[in-house]
Amino acid sequence: MGLRERALDYTREHIPDNPEDANLALTPRDTTVASLREAALAKLKANDDELLPEPGGEYRADSNRFLSHSEPDDLTSLPNVNPDQDLSYRVEALNHLLDTVREIAESESTEEIYSQLLLSIISHLGSRHAMLSLFEQEKTILRATRGFELPAGISTLSSEFWKNLFINEHTILYTRKIIEDHAQAEPLLLLSKCDVLLPLYNKSEMTGFLAVDHPANQNDFTLDNLFFLQQAGNIMGALKQFANSAKISREASRYWHYRDQMTSAFNNFQAQIQLCKNSTDRLELLQRTLNEEFKLSVFVLTLRDEFLLKPLLWQGISAHGASAFEMPLNDSWIQKFSTKSEFSEILNWKDDRTIVNRMKQEDLNTIARIFALPLFHEAGIAGMFLLFQVKEKLQDDDKSLIQGILQSFFWSEMSSRWRNTAAQLKSLSLDDPYYSLKQYIEDLEQKLTASSTPYSVLSLQIENLNRITNILGPDAANQARSTVLASLRAEKSQNLRANEILPGKFVVILPGTEKAAVWTLTKKLHKEIAHQFPKEELRPILLSKMATRPEDSQDEAKSLLFGTV
Repeated sequence: MGLRERALDYTREHIPDNPEDANLALTPRDTTVASLREAALAKLKANDDELLPEPGGEYRADSNRFLSHSEPDDLTSLPNVNPDQDLSYRVEALNHLLDTVREIAESESTEEIYSQLLLSIISHLGSRHAMLSLFEQEKTILRATRGFELPAGISTLSSEFWKNLFINEHTILYTRKIIEDHAQAEPLLLLSKCDVLLPLYNKSEMTGFLAVDHPANQNDFTLDNLFFLQQAGNIMGALKQFANSAKISREASRYWHYRDQMTSAFNNFQAQIQLCKNSTDRLELLQRTLNEEFKLSVFVLTLRDEFLLKPLLWQGISAHGASAFEMPLNDSWIQKFSTKSEFSEILNWKDDRTIVNRMKQEDLNTIARIFALPLFHEAGIAGMFLLFQVKEKLQDDDKSLIQGILQSFFWSEMSSRWRNTAAQLKSLSLDDPYYSLKQYIEDLEQKLTASSTPYSVLSLQIENLNRITNILGPDAANQARSTVLASLRAEKSQNLRANEILPGKFVVILPGTEKAAVWTLTKKLHKEIAHQFPKEELRPILLSKMATRPEDSQDEAKSLLFGTV
């Protein structure tokens, strides 16, 4: 069996066609290969000044000459390659090359490793000159060079360089004769010391080329040399494929690491919010989580306070800008989010007059997108989170976690407020049995005021209730009270709300009712009471007063509702 046949058999067994799928299970490298790699690395460190300058260097055209970046390498310290040497040495060399290519693909910084890769190849061949170039973003980038004379500061070649030279996509190796026949002036000058030009392919795509001269101890390349170069070219051609796979792997790893961090931040928040004793602690925890874990920089959180949404937490805008988002619960801008259950983007927000007018003193040039998240309580909006996106690019998973955090904070805050209110109501109710009823009437009055709905207030009081109680007893007094209340509530056509807030004192709220209609109702009520109590000495005497909003002042209306008549 000839040398080539032996090499092919050994390569088929140990090196697959696709280097990316290679998983070579060879014996550990012998001391010769190890010493070779150490020598190559030592040579690399000793010749740092021979590396190409960083991309972007300037060509000194005024000198009108080419400068040599390095003297010819002295490779006498490296072992000479004998074509009769056992092929396992070359297989180990290719295995080492495969590891180096993988290292490049997986590394974030690759400049030094490219030089190591080039030195590894020529050291195995015994060559003195080599150049490694890769095609990146439609440019030919010189990644590493050893011994070639290049223009000072050059790091890229013109796009015509390789187009003019590589005339046949199926050519495996270009010999000196082919280069001289087809290359233009620029390639010929750069490749003046090149004996073989090896195109690098990843499948059918050319990814770069490797230029080398013949081994120092030989006049030409042997079949073994060419076969080694061909296999090395297959491995380096897959560098782009390796890099893409490594990039995807790195991005996936970073993504899952990020997701783990976000999930951990979410779980930590859920645990800590339960331990917060007051609103201040909850707010600090929320702001810290949004800042440090989710990197949010500009936002406003509003929460219900009576019949308004008021800013509770904000960042990245002024207090004046945040206060601009204090709105009534029934504001049309707020209500358009009442059907949303998650983050929704406010499209064309620059045309939204509510946002632009309310934030006219803020710098909106840095804002890219705005998202709104409504928070619900008792089937209505009770909070709103506005996120002004500057640099952060939130994924849907991020928004879901942020929504969960905000909901947890919201419910914790509302529950705390409810508990505090319940304790206060209990205390007040002990002093005033009618406190809850008064609160209900006041809430109703505030809703009408907030919605700018006109309404009338009627105050009625049984003036002789004590006299009836003293003469006829408590049963007669209770009958008088219940009769008056029943007569008021029978007037359903008036859409009125009637309640007894104190013994013998009644308040009536009539939405959309004018004074004339109220007086008509009062006269009708007096007739019904007279009919129910024919004996004048037993008849409840009703003292009535009224006010109409917005014609009368709000203080007058409240005085009729909750003051003494």
